[in-house]
Amino acid sequence: MQLQLRRIGCQRLCLRVYKFKSGKIDRLPVPVLQRRHCTALLHNYKATISYDGTDYNGFQLQLGVRGRTIQGELEKALTLVTQNDRAELKVTASGRTDAGVHASGQVVNFFSGKGHCPSRLWHSMNRLLPPDIRVLDVQPVGPDFNARFSALSKEYRFQICTGPLHDPFLWRYSQHVYLPLDVEAMRQAAKCFLGSHDFTQFASTYPVGMNPRKTLTRFEVVEVRPGFLRLEVQGSGFLYRMVRHMVGALIEVGKGTMKEAQIEELLALGSKKFPGEKHRGWTVADAKGLFLHEVWY
Repeated sequence: MQLQLRRIGCQRLCLRVYKFKSGKIDRLPVPVLQRRHCTALLHNYKATISYDGTDYNGFQLQLGVRGRTIQGELEKALTLVTQNDRAELKVTASGRTDAGVHASGQVVNFFSGKGHCPSRLWHSMNRLLPPDIRVLDVQPVGPDFNARFSALSKEYRFQICTGPLHDPFLWRYSQHVYLPLDVEAMRQAAKCFLGSHDFTQFASTYPVGMNPRKTLTRFEVVEVRPGFLRLEVQGSGFLYRMVRHMVGALIEVGKGTMKEAQIEELLALGSKKFPGEKHRGWTVADAKGLFLHEVWY
């Protein structure tokens, strides 16, 4: 009898080899994995990151699609720092932001085959990443933590500049609306979205395989200063481009071309009829005005 090591997936399983008098050889797995392999890829880290999404094709790495992504840049840095390949890292984000969307509090988690000092990870990643992606914090978490599925609530923010001139220092981070907006009407209409609703009418694609019912706990329209608005929305989950559609509808309310009652009717309609992008009473808001601000666990 002897022992052999065989790689199964990302772990090495210890096999006990039996040789019988008949010449038959059989291999049976030992019930307990060797201790030095038990923790393989179980060092899980949570990182909070901030990025300017202007020059990126969204967060998610898409094979065969041209253009840099946030995930691609993170994985480049992490493969050098941790000496793990991309498949082993399993980088997961709390939300996959679209091209041009920014984040001031995106959360990701990744695995490493060995333990690392969080402060050294933080320093090394920021040294290797491009200047428009910054790691704000790194901390070890349990093996079951998942940046996407462990999230309890998220907050998105959207910035709007109004008036004849778009602030040159905000044009990369806000949508410009030439006409003045009725801020109070927008605030009242935003209250329609609070609570639990079927948000199918405020999604870019029909939510196949997803629950279209989401719960929003806060939606505020803040006038930071004359000509500059910030919309803050918090909820347990969001459909594809849901925030940008809600903002687009509120902009029309602010212009006076859409009424609060129309939003209520669309929320009541739910999944009964999907309008498609060309048949709505608004245009989806610009990606550049949107920020993933914070995620709670």
